[in-house]
Amino acid sequence: FTTAVTPGLEAWLVKFPAKEEHAEVCAIEMVYAECLRMCGIETPDTQYFRLPDGLAAFASKRFDRRDGLRIPMQSLSAFTGANYRSPGVLDYVNFLRATKMCTNDVREMAVAFERAVFNVAFNNRDDHPKNFAYIMSQDGQWKLSPAYDVTFCEGPGGYHQMDVMGEALSISRTQMLRLAEEAEVPEDVAGRMIDGICDVASRFATIAESICPGAITPDSLRMVQGCIDQNVARLDRGYVGGGRR
Repeated sequence: FTTAVTPGLEAWLVKFPAKEEHAEVCAIEMVYAECLRMCGIETPDTQYFRLPDGLAAFASKRFDRRDGLRIPMQSLSAFTGANYRSPGVLDYVNFLRATKMCTNDVREMAVAFERAVFNVAFNNRDDHPKNFAYIMSQDGQWKLSPAYDVTFCEGPGGYHQMDVMGEALSISRTQMLRLAEEAEVPEDVAGRMIDGICDVASRFATIAESICPGAITPDSLRMVQGCIDQNVARLDRGYVGGGRR
């Protein structure tokens, strides 16, 4: 075994289901990666593998390697010193502000806002500070890394690990637009971001069947799509309601 670079080969991370998990978790993460791409969100190249005996694997190309060299990278947790194991230690406003501070680029806050919208719409509630990162370009400029570890997750007690304007359970369009203000994203632009991502989210089950046919059980498809539909309804222009964590 060696970590030395082999000419002509690429560095990928391969994930397998945990002992207590169904093999469909790999297919679900693959579908989420494709949905990220459909939403225009940068994500690494990915691959889904059907293996013998009903097993499966999900692979993503490493974005912290280039031509055999390591690319400087730090997670949101590392940049802020936050303990990612403590739910609620940071919120999405902290994420936006850390992004502006790390990258010195207001445009990266809009990218961070878009990631927040996706996580809310697609019910990715494992959105702790270690699941966001910054990478350094060759000219020494920091930017948000491609999205990674993005998949369906109900979260601790059903809550997002990072809240949006104080709400971590039933996040509404109003709260997302307030977050957009923090990101310095105009309301009309934010609205189009939300609507575009929600359009893709509303088609999750159909997209899943086209990408990984038969790999996700009908019950799981209904469950995931049902959770997504509730989120999308709260992000709709006509939604009235809200709550506090």
